[in-house]
Amino acid sequence: TELRSNEVFVRINHNIPMGHKFSLKDINKGELVKKYGQIIGITTQDIKTGDWIHTHNLKSYYLEVAKK
Repeated sequence: TELRSNEVFVRINHNIPMGHKFSLKDINKGELVKKYGQIIGITTQDIKTGDWIHTHNLKSYYLEVAKK
């Protein structure tokens, strides 16, 4: 599947369930991920543009902050 919005083009690399997230750009392991401007997680592996973002490659930022 390919998505276009203004000047952004993303080729979706996986079957992504409705309501789930995908990456608009390459993200390196250990980087913060934002949704609607809020930090939601820290990547546990490199993520490519169009990849599904979920618990298999993201740990919760909320849980990390709550531990401290």
